[in-house]
Amino acid sequence: SMRELIKSASGKTLGYRTTVGNRTMVQDSAGKTLGWHDDNVDKTLDKSGSALYDGDQTSALIAES
Repeated sequence: SMRELIKSASGKTLGYRTTVGNRTMVQDSAGKTLGWHDDNVDKTLDKSGSALYDGDQTSALIAES
């Protein structure tokens, strides 16, 4: 798996994006799961599994947290 650090323009850590297989999980800076992007259906889901967006909008999950 590959973990990517997501930072704000000012350099503050906002969260992490981790790709495992066909899913990209998004966590906030405390490590709490915010949701994920599922390549199979190409949708971004929230932590309860509800589809929020079409396509990969994982950065939007972090912006909302």
